[in-house]
Amino acid sequence: MHTPSRWIFIVSLLLAIVALIGAAHLVAAVEPYAVFVALAGWLVLTIGCFIKTT
Repeated sequence: MHTPSRWIFIVSLLLAIVALIGAAHLVAAVEPYAVFVALAGWLVLTIGCFIKTT
């Protein structure tokens, strides 16, 4: 396993923050997709750990 690059980590962190905002019912447009956005953030971070990025 590799340490994910900074931009991979930031992208996954932003997706996690958007998912939390949706789960907290602060933005109605994101609310139905909060789980999928959280899974996308986890997937981006997992790919960043397994694939060497710069």
